[in-house]
Amino acid sequence: MILERFFDFYLERISPELRQQLLALLPPEKAQSSGELAGMFRRDDPEALEFLLNFHLRMADIRCQEPEYCIMFDDPQNICFPFFIGYVLEHLPESIQKQAYEHFGTSRMEAIVEQLTKSADARNWFRENISCSLEQEHLFALSEVIALINFSSGGEYSFLNLVYPGIKEMTGLVLDAGCGMGFSSLIMSRYTDVVAVDACLSRLHRARGLAVKMADSDSEVRRLLNLIKTEMGEMNREKAGVHIEEVLQRPQGEIRFLNASLDKLPLEGPLFNGIVCLDVLEHTFDPDAVVREFSRLAKPGALVWITVPNANGEYYQSLEENSRGATFPAMLHLHHWEIEELNHLFGKNGFEPVTVRPFDLLPSADVTRVKAGHPHRGDWPDSNDEKVFLQLFAVYRRV
Repeated sequence: MILERFFDFYLERISPELRQQLLALLPPEKAQSSGELAGMFRRDDPEALEFLLNFHLRMADIRCQEPEYCIMFDDPQNICFPFFIGYVLEHLPESIQKQAYEHFGTSRMEAIVEQLTKSADARNWFRENISCSLEQEHLFALSEVIALINFSSGGEYSFLNLVYPGIKEMTGLVLDAGCGMGFSSLIMSRYTDVVAVDACLSRLHRARGLAVKMADSDSEVRRLLNLIKTEMGEMNREKAGVHIEEVLQRPQGEIRFLNASLDKLPLEGPLFNGIVCLDVLEHTFDPDAVVREFSRLAKPGALVWITVPNANGEYYQSLEENSRGATFPAMLHLHHWEIEELNHLFGKNGFEPVTVRPFDLLPSADVTRVKAGHPHRGDWPDSNDEKVFLQLFAVYRRV
């Protein structure tokens, strides 16, 4: 299994001192092995959650103190880089695999990794021609390893700033579509009942264990928020408008966890009064199928909260990728939308827009650099003082 395979790889390459520190996080009765480490990420009991919190707190320290040993994705100087390249090459369709071997002039994984490590051009070619060909099941498998990087899953900031104010007024059942480690589900469950869905099994185990522990201890909620603040840096609860004491005073509702792909949910509809899908739709193979599922499962009048990258965001990411020689598409994004395209996607599936607006401001220093090569640069502001946004936030209502 991929986690056992990864930890075998990782533990062989870190320092003996760090290896011992990580293995010492395991419960005392467990053998100190890569298999036991992997197993902790598949459990959802309080003991496993305690391990996960300690593991990710230690990883946060490693990123600051020993960055060469931290778990990173798509960094050619990181010790984990050969693992990801090897996994992709092994699981490519045969025709794409052959194309890669011909391009690099070898089928030896070590030689290919060496070329990719040394050459940004080689990494850009790999990203544009090879890594985008990985099939969905193997992307899901890779996500199990990527989930080791942070305890948080990326959508927390968007949830706190954009969704939380509206969710507080919700009644009925809410779908957390792509729940990650379950932070949004936990906050929402203090106001309404939640069905939390994710295709990444290790994140779902994390979310389920977190829900159990959070229900028992308010101090764990604070500990969790401190870890997320450490990982996300810029996030703070005052800026996001979350009043933790208010949340803690409310009883926790029911959360049902479901391991499933969003384009084929094993649920009967209409069922939901609200659907939250943040930083997720761009990762799916068939967004139209996902939105059709939302339409099938949403009650009349139900609201959908969604965030997605726009063309500006994708182009900005592509500049960053090309400049550093990224081997994989930005955060494994497969799609982006403009406002009209997003409205069309939801409109043809029975939704009407309530609000659709850009967010995530591009730093002004980068506007000139991005505008110079943008394929639609005529649509960009004439002045560098104008605001350029990288993502879209939308709320749609089921008609």
